Amino acid sequence: MTPGDENNDWKKEAPLLGGLSRKELHKAPDGYFDNLAQRVLQQMNEAPVLFSLEKKELVEVPEGYFESVETKIKNITGKKEAPVVSIRTRVLRWTAAAACICIIAVAAFMFMDHEKVNGAIAALPEINTENDAANYLVDELHEDDLIAYMSEEEMENESNEVVDYLMEDGIELE
Repeated sequence: MTPGDENNDWKKEAPLLGGLSRKELHKAPDGYFDNLAQRVLQQMNEAPVLFSLEKKELVEVPEGYFESVETKIKNITGKKEAPVVSIRTRVLRWTAAAACICIIAVAAFMFMDHEKVNGAIAALPEINTENDAANYLVDELHEDDLIAYMSEEEMENESNEVVDYLMEDGIELE
């Protein structure tokens, strides 16, 4: 590719356009735009016909037209005015709803039996070591629950360990 042909790929795609010569079809004379504004004003002053034309409204609207157009449109469409709801009313409703929710939440907290909750928390065993956690799980969880959470592969891998553990504690297997 030669340095002058950088943007000439389009000539391959449109050879008819590429074959046209580049010449200016319209050319303004030198200095044409230099005093154009002065020449236009001079020609306007020389044409008194424009200034002698009467200035009058070309389109006339019947008197009182715009005063009655609104009622005519309402009669044709049959639409009534929309009710006006003030912002104060909307804000008041939302504020009342938020206040009711707060009152219910505070009342629920105050009337809740805190002794039952504290008693349930106190009934939980204190777990300090891994053995305490394991013993709690063995004592509290039912074996059906444990089986439900274990996959078949885990059960096969750990079945020997469970059997050994049960035999150590003297529990007979069925």
